[in-house]
Amino acid sequence: MGNWIIRVREECDELGLKVIKLYDFVNSDLFDGVSDDQQFLLRDQLRHMRSYESILRQRLLGTDYEV
Repeated sequence: MGNWIIRVREECDELGLKVIKLYDFVNSDLFDGVSDDQQFLLRDQLRHMRSYESILRQRLLGTDYEV
């Protein structure tokens, strides 16, 4: 197994935790205190993070670390 698989899996795991934290924040009462511009940017960031996580998972398909 290549080292790249381990690195991609670790990156995917770390990103997954960040996605959960941002998702929780976006859906919290604290989010209402953020400006509309920042809310838009944070939602957009979350969307892109999820997309990137999906790409990492696709890269792992067919490896020993398939998710």
